[in-house]
Amino acid sequence: MNLLEAWEIYYQDKKLEGYSDVTLKGYKLQTLLLTRYFEDKDINEINIFDLKQYLTERGFTFKIIFFRC
Repeated sequence: MNLLEAWEIYYQDKKLEGYSDVTLKGYKLQTLLLTRYFEDKDINEINIFDLKQYLTERGFTFKIIFFRC
């Protein structure tokens, strides 16, 4: 299962639980950023090291954007 397929299942579950549209929209944005980074990799192939690397690189990018404003 890839990230977008997992997102659809997660979205339906959280929608049934009553999560707000604003919250779900934020979650979707984060999922799309993650999908862009991992290029639609199977979720079973993503490990903790991959996630840590993603967060490190993403945090660095956001800091550069923040300081340029």
